[in-house]
Amino acid sequence: MHNPADDTVTRIALCTLAIERRAAIKARYNGAEVELHPHQLVDRNGTPYLRAANPAKARRIDEAPALGFFHLGGLSDLTLCGHSFEPLSAESTAPARETDTVLATL
Repeated sequence: MHNPADDTVTRIALCTLAIERRAAIKARYNGAEVELHPHQLVDRNGTPYLRAANPAKARRIDEAPALGFFHLGGLSDLTLCGHSFEPLSAESTAPARETDTVLATL
């Protein structure tokens, strides 16, 4: 029998490894393939989220790259890309909410 909790544990482990190595990951999120640069894994009210930069995200010319929140349950087909990334500034990895529990961070 398939246990969804196993998937969450596997996703947390892979995201933690990627953060430790500053390794880009590839995944499907909401049906689309994305490359993410993971900076932080947080628990928000019992739900794990990956805070990551999406280098392909369209931004205004005056807008700096920022971390997005990706619900771990919405990520599938996670793999390491095989290359590293340059992290965003330390200020961008401050917890977004006081109640967020940081599980892994750069």
